[in-house]
Amino acid sequence: TGAGDVFAAAFLVKYYQTDDPVESSRFANCVASFAVEEKGTAGISDFDRLIKRASLMGIDL
Repeated sequence: TGAGDVFAAAFLVKYYQTDDPVESSRFANCVASFAVEEKGTAGISDFDRLIKRASLMGIDL
């Protein structure tokens, strides 16, 4: 599914921005959740969906 790759990339980006491993993990879980919902990269290509889901999870982008 690529969820692990997506998680790793999202974690590193957020950690670079915040230096907070907990917030980075929460963000990475949110982003990686899209990778298991649809085949290929279709699930992770919509930034608006990411913003909505992160907001519902209480994650600041």
